[in-house]
Amino acid sequence: AESDIAGVGVDLSAAFVAECREQGLDVKEQDLLAFLGSQKDKSLRAVVSFQVLEHLPFPVLLRTYAEAFRVLVPGGLFLNETPNGANLAVGGSTFWLDHTHVRPLHPELLSHFAEFYGYTDVRVDLVSKPEVPWRLGPESGG
Repeated sequence: AESDIAGVGVDLSAAFVAECREQGLDVKEQDLLAFLGSQKDKSLRAVVSFQVLEHLPFPVLLRTYAEAFRVLVPGGLFLNETPNGANLAVGGSTFWLDHTHVRPLHPELLSHFAEFYGYTDVRVDLVSKPEVPWRLGPESGG
C-alpha cells in the first residue's frame, strides 16, 4: 500500500540493491554502520532490520544499538526481527543453514542491550516460541 512515509533501505548486496531499485525503492549499497554514522542525531523516526542482527560480530551488534539510539528521535522505533535463539529447533539446527550467521541471539539478551543503550518500552514478540520438537521416552515409540 502507498503511504506518505519516506524510507530508505541499506544492504551490502549489489544484487539485492539492484532488485529493489528496479521496483522503485530507495536503497543504498552501503554498510549498516556507515549509513547510521552518516545520519544526524535524532533525525530518524524508525530504524528497522529484518534478519540482520544475527549476521553481526558482537562489537558491531553493540554499535548498531548505540548508533540507532543516537539517530532516533525521542519516541522513535528500533524494530528488529531475528531468528529466535531461545527456540531449540532454530538455535540448534536451522539457524546454521545460513553460513553467514554469527550466533543465535536470545530474546532476553537483545532486550538487555536495548535497555542498556537507553531504549524504553522494550518489547519482544516471539513468533517462533521455544519448543522441543522431539520427544524421548515411551510415548515417542523409541
